[in-house]
Amino acid sequence: MKSHARMEAMKEQEVTTSNDASSSGCRPDIIMFEGSPSLPSILLSPSSSRSSIHSLESSDASCCADNGFELDGLEHQEAKACYAENCSLRAPDSAELSNFDTKPLIHSFLGWKPMYGDVRERNLESYISHVRHKYNAWTHDWLNPVSNELAEVFLRQIDRGTTLRERLLRLQAYYLTISTDDALKTFHYSQSALKKIMVEDDDDRCKVHATRALCMAVTYSGGSQQDRQDVMQYLLNIVQSNGQSVKSHKFAPVMSAAIIGWSFIASHVDDLPDAAIPAVDAFSQQLDTTDMQILCDAAQAIAFIYEFWRDIQTDDVHFQFPYDPHPIIGHLKDVARLDRWTVNIFSAKKRRRVRDVLVSVVTSLRHGVGPYYSTRLRARDVPPGAEEDQVEEIGYRYRCRIGDYTSLIDTWTALWRVEMMKLVFGCGLPQHFPVNLIVSTCLDDEFWDKD
Repeated sequence: MKSHARMEAMKEQEVTTSNDASSSGCRPDIIMFEGSPSLPSILLSPSSSRSSIHSLESSDASCCADNGFELDGLEHQEAKACYAENCSLRAPDSAELSNFDTKPLIHSFLGWKPMYGDVRERNLESYISHVRHKYNAWTHDWLNPVSNELAEVFLRQIDRGTTLRERLLRLQAYYLTISTDDALKTFHYSQSALKKIMVEDDDDRCKVHATRALCMAVTYSGGSQQDRQDVMQYLLNIVQSNGQSVKSHKFAPVMSAAIIGWSFIASHVDDLPDAAIPAVDAFSQQLDTTDMQILCDAAQAIAFIYEFWRDIQTDDVHFQFPYDPHPIIGHLKDVARLDRWTVNIFSAKKRRRVRDVLVSVVTSLRHGVGPYYSTRLRARDVPPGAEEDQVEEIGYRYRCRIGDYTSLIDTWTALWRVEMMKLVFGCGLPQHFPVNLIVSTCLDDEFWDKD
């Protein structure tokens, strides 16, 4: 009932927007898939139908560069505007929607003659751009009935992609599709194909996108708790082998994807203790890396595991961590002071991010708090004789803004879930929250405030 009411409310809001657009003289755009009948603007506007795979990835990467967060008291504001951006899309009338035939859409992704390769790529780009950046309740209505068929088409044909670009596009199209329908059950027929790509594809970008697809499939497309544990072990093997288990050439992006994926799945697992200790071992070994992204991801994954251990201790005053955090705290302090994070080969922005992350993790391990908690006193001048409990700390400072919604991130679980949603949807995340039920469920929309 809640999801139905939400959809109806979103549609009413979009109809109002549509009427305003009509009165201002706007007309619907028409795009033409080559070899297919014309499709209405509920699929896409022509302006984005010819973007390259590089532009699709780079635009989303730039959105994710600073995590799309506001960090209170620090200068981490650059990406806020990107995540707060609202993409506009004309809502179709009922006749247009009822006459929308999805068969040409599915057919446009097929046709395996070499001469059709460029056509398929353009169609895939158009589909990705629309689902990622212009998703709304109307998209939900025409996409969900065919989402299972589309997911099968994207996955089945990945190996037959004639170019690297097409393989990358099909992987993105697959995980975007399964990320819009919580009723799909694609994991059991997709995991072998995705793992094959992770091992056999020569390009590390394909390995990264296949990792992302595997994580979304096992979490939201039919994976059981045991399946999630198995995939977590598979990803942990990648970290333990420094990417060699999947024959990675430039291991840093693949390692980062594996750590992020492990943490994201772990945030949905009921019974983590069996996998936690070897994970702390594996992530601790990455704290000596020279790669900034791996270092930050590994440190935050460790903080997430300790948060889980704190949550399960309940009222047991004699609880002891299975893995003593003090050596990790000392090691992180040493790493933060190393020359390689202060020299000019890294920009000031990157050096600041490394420091912020490491300080946040150390504070979390030492004081039992979530990400980016400040123990500094809020008042500049503490009155003489003030009791300790009368002095207020600054506390949590990590505020996430998605469109018109904001939330204070106070757990590592929430941080990792937001991180994966950013990677999947990029700058289109505001369009999916809260109309996309998978995104709303993942991010616990009840804890978000609307401006």
